[in-house]
Amino acid sequence: MHKIIKAMMTFIAILLVSAIGLGVYTYSYIKGAIFGSSNVSAAPITVSGNQYALDQDVVNILILGVDYDETRVGDGLRSDTMMLLSVNTKDNTASLLSIPRDTRAKVNTLNSSGSITKTSITKINAAFSWGGGSSESTSTFANRAKNAITAVETLLNDGGRFSINIDYYVVLDMAAIAPVVDAIGGVDVTLEEDMLNLNAPGYLGKKGQTIHLDGVKAESYIRVRKGGTLDGSDTSRSARQQQFIKLYLAKLKTTNLITTIPNLYNKLIKYLYTNMDLDKVAALGMILKDADLNNLDIEVIPGDSQTVSGASYYIVNRTKLDDLIADLFYNSSMPSSATNSKATTKATVKATVKATVKATVKATTKVTVTPTPTKK
Repeated sequence: MHKIIKAMMTFIAILLVSAIGLGVYTYSYIKGAIFGSSNVSAAPITVSGNQYALDQDVVNILILGVDYDETRVGDGLRSDTMMLLSVNTKDNTASLLSIPRDTRAKVNTLNSSGSITKTSITKINAAFSWGGGSSESTSTFANRAKNAITAVETLLNDGGRFSINIDYYVVLDMAAIAPVVDAIGGVDVTLEEDMLNLNAPGYLGKKGQTIHLDGVKAESYIRVRKGGTLDGSDTSRSARQQQFIKLYLAKLKTTNLITTIPNLYNKLIKYLYTNMDLDKVAALGMILKDADLNNLDIEVIPGDSQTVSGASYYIVNRTKLDDLIADLFYNSSMPSSATNSKATTKATVKATVKATVKATVKATTKVTVTPTPTKK
């Protein structure tokens, strides 16, 4: 089995929404009207002595990376990657909050109809596994993803202190990595260390060499941690993965998007399960297209590894997490009356804009997003 790579799952999610949305939307207020906000109205809060108001322009999407195999059901089908993508539809900024898979949290167990049968304190990545009953079908992914959303919301909101709401999910199969790299003809990279090839004998290359990575080599490049002159650390591997993401996105922008977009979409769709329709995917893509992805705010839930009752868990540092939540999801100043005006504007334009933009997207991309497609 492949290991799920956090940065690569993030890359695929950004890639999907960016590619499909390129060139479709032009006005920020239209994007907000189509997407709306994940966050609901809430009273101001005080964190570390400072007052904050919930940011009403933020859309939250939970990214779940799974290594899907029909034989890996029940407790084996865990989301080894969990990241919360938060996009501001007003200023075209985005952040990624990584939730370590072993985070100790409250997790529900659902039956096949989606009803809660039990609540446990366990590792948060069990939420996806425990959300689908005994069925192995990908048709259970919707309930599994929603159960994961509940676990993450419960963790972040700290018993109701905060009001973070997650409306959307993207479930991604690890098998997508190689085809999406090949879809743009691969990526050139200059090696900073001697690096072994995980998929064939020998080296990918030596330090200082510029090499071409096709899909298979790219998978090795982002996964390898030991061998050659690598220091074996996850920190170094994460930095290399982030470098690859930036190189990929730069290469994507040089391609002929008229042909690349549908090709890329067709490569990805069989590995993708989501509750976002085409309007929302396209709107999100335009936001991320305009965002400075080189300065993407990437955070990890603060905490440390500890042993509890003989099991290894990642224990959240609640004080630091509260500060991080205030920074990512709230504004430091109180909202003005313009907030209500903006909400009214969104409601007014939504009905007319949605129909027009949907027709534009359909004519431009000639593809359809179907929530939670069934994998053959």
